[in-house]
Amino acid sequence: MKRSIFLAGSAALLPLRAGAQTLTPITVASAPNDDLAGLLWGLESGAFRKAGLDVDLQKANSGSAVAAAVAGGAVNIGKSSLVSLLTGRSKGFPFVLVAPAGIYRGEAPSAGMITATTSTLKTGKDCNGKIMGVGALNDLTALGTMAWVDQTGGDWKSLRYVELPASAMAAAVEAGRVDAGTMPNPQFGEALASGKVRLLAYNNSSISRRFLQAGYFSTTDFVAKNAEAVATFGRIIDESSAYANDHRDVLIPIISKFTGVDPATILALPQQILGTSLDIRLIQPLADAAVKYNIVAPGFDVRTMIAGT
Repeated sequence: MKRSIFLAGSAALLPLRAGAQTLTPITVASAPNDDLAGLLWGLESGAFRKAGLDVDLQKANSGSAVAAAVAGGAVNIGKSSLVSLLTGRSKGFPFVLVAPAGIYRGEAPSAGMITATTSTLKTGKDCNGKIMGVGALNDLTALGTMAWVDQTGGDWKSLRYVELPASAMAAAVEAGRVDAGTMPNPQFGEALASGKVRLLAYNNSSISRRFLQAGYFSTTDFVAKNAEAVATFGRIIDESSAYANDHRDVLIPIISKFTGVDPATILALPQQILGTSLDIRLIQPLADAAVKYNIVAPGFDVRTMIAGT
């Protein structure tokens, strides 16, 4: 990925909330996914402000746009798919994780692949040469697609990709612009509930039954210059995520407001469990799969991705 292309995605950011000037300002960007619940609760409860942080949350179209914004200095901290971060780090971008976000669980999938109700696709073998919708090239949606196609009889190298935000994926599948597409909750659940598309696969389970799918990250330079503020941010995320895990009823309307998805639809989905500490054992499966499918070079050390290690 060329640096000029990677940085260009920062234009996809839209302001969401302004903060006071008397606190330490931190700008954070994320796509509208339900694994943002920890940060949303930190804002809603006032925990960030009580800890001395003025957190300004901005909405982005995709994890790759978030990574571009952090790399370009447009925002201080981002939340993105770990695959995007692994990819960026392997290409020389100084990304480091500062807190966990969503954990993928095979028993309660938080993302999946959809296809048209009239589609004949059933296995990866059927997808050879097909056009697949992904959030971004070389992100979690792409990696999960490659792994599932490979493990169900297909040739993952034959796939073609179209990058689409989750909000546009179902319409593209329904219209036949892509043959299948992967998207996270709550948009994934909303698409299935519409009856206009059908489930093809919980393809991320082909990577592993359990892994950290996303995290909050910054650059080594920002962390070094703002160590106390970053550490405080990480602590509040961990505490707020633990609260969100135990108080889903409180978080649903807050998630609905940020994502634009109806609360009833979110309630019908499996709960998105959030990580409360950075665990290398939950990151390694993604790194291994990223190496296998030529997204990351062999020998990548996931420990370099964690701030302070």
